[in-house]
Parts: sequence; structure tokens; C-alpha cells
Amino acid sequence: MRNPFSGQKLLLASVCIAMAGVSTRVNSAESLAFNWISYGITNRDKPNAVTGLGTTDSRAQQALFEHYGANDWGSMYFGLISTNGHGVGSVVPFGYSGKPYEMYAVAVPAVSLAKLTGKSFTFGPIADVQLMSSLQQNSALHYQAAEFGVNLAITAPGIAVFDTGLLTHDSWIDFSAFGGGTHERLDKNKWVWRTYIVSKAIDIGNHRFNFNLQSYINTSGNGPANRDGTKVVLITDYLWNIGGNSDYQIGLRHWFTRSKSSPSTSVPYLFFKYTL
Repeated sequence: MRNPFSGQKLLLASVCIAMAGVSTRVNSAESLAFNWISYGITNRDKPNAVTGLGTTDSRAQQALFEHYGANDWGSMYFGLISTNGHGVGSVVPFGYSGKPYEMYAVAVPAVSLAKLTGKSFTFGPIADVQLMSSLQQNSALHYQAAEFGVNLAITAPGIAVFDTGLLTHDSWIDFSAFGGGTHERLDKNKWVWRTYIVSKAIDIGNHRFNFNLQSYINTSGNGPANRDGTKVVLITDYLWNIGGNSDYQIGLRHWFTRSKSSPSTSVPYLFFKYTL
């Protein structure tokens, strides 16, 4: 099946959707807004078939821009990640040597049913029910993905943002480097359980910390990638606020991945994060 989105159109759509939601804290349309710029380095990022990252010498650098905002119609997350190193995303068994860098963009708009209908969807810890989509574009092999589903906004002590939901997952990739087509289906009819958590400040003695989590658990689906079985990707931030100022943070970003066809991987990044 041919991908209905070209690489350029999907990336443009992701950026346009995200820019519609991105604003600074002075924008009254957003009741809650976070804008972050981050930079991380590691020497343990081996080639990884699950994330499409890793380098030939395990050394990598990542620069990120992220935005999360709650607004009049729901919420918006946007992320732009640049990964740099020698042979980023290389797939040695297939003879793909990777590139000097990869660019990855994701836009995740969510429409609040409570805000849309004016009715309450509160039940226990559930604060709202949302219709969510995710559009993703990676420069490596022109990977593209589209996800649609339902998200639950959760209220929990000590947590500023707690989203968790179930979405369909379909993806396409350019296999021409391996003798295949330019827009071949990679994942078909998969489901992904997505969780996104941003903690409030955690005070321990005279020090202040933050904890963030992104979790993605994919079912096997029906596409060529179903041989990988269930895929697990956990991205966890452990951050210390420099001088107690939450705008300047340093710490660890930890990537954990696992699938049936790839061994479990654990990649720590030394991380600096600045809140705009």
C-alpha cells in the first residue's frame, strides 16, 4: 500500500500543526505551557533497530526542542530532535552505513471532549477524555508514521502532566537502499500504548529535582515489522535544578528499548535542559 503522505508533506503537516499550538507563556490561549531546549551526549548508543538511532562508534549527540501546551481546545505536544554522530541509524546486516545526523519531528495534537462539548468527563483520577493523533517524520530512510486514538488526561499528586492512551499505529519507510520500494508499509494495524508524564518540582533537602517519562509500547501488528513482536521504548529524564532554578536543569536521559528481534538496550545521555 502506498503511503498517502509524502515525506515532505508529512513533515510540513507536523510542523504546521505544531506551530498552531506552540506559544510562549504570555499567550493566554494556553493555560499550561512548557517550552524546552535540551542537549545531550553519550558514548553508549549502539545501532538500534527499534529506535532507528545509534552510531557506529556508540558516540552521539542530541539536540531537542519540545513544547507542551494545554489550550482552549485540548493540548499539543511537539518535538524536534537532531541526533549527530558517525553512521547514525546504521543497519550493518543490510549494508546501510547510516548518516552523519538524523532529524525527527513529531506533532501530537489532542482534542478535549470536555472542552468540545462543554460536559464533564471527570471520573476518579481521569480529568478528561481526548481524541489524539500523532504525525511523525524521520529523515532516516524517510520513515513516516501516523497514529490516531483516545487519550486520558490523568490527575495525580506531584504531576503536572499525565497523559496515557491507546492509538492505532501505521508506518512507512523507504526500502530502496535495500532493493525495495520507496514507500513500503513497515507497520500495519498496530496499536501503541502511549504515556507522557511531566512531574512537578520534587524538593529533597535544599535540592530540587524533576522526573519526566515518555513510554511507547507497540503491539506486533501485521506489517513486515511484525517479526519484532511487541516493542517497548521508555525515555526517562532524571533532572537536578541548578541552584534550585527549574529553568536550568542537568541530569540523565535514559533510553530503554526491547523487542523480540533485538536485545534490550540501555542508553544513558548526560543531559542539559533549559526552559524558555
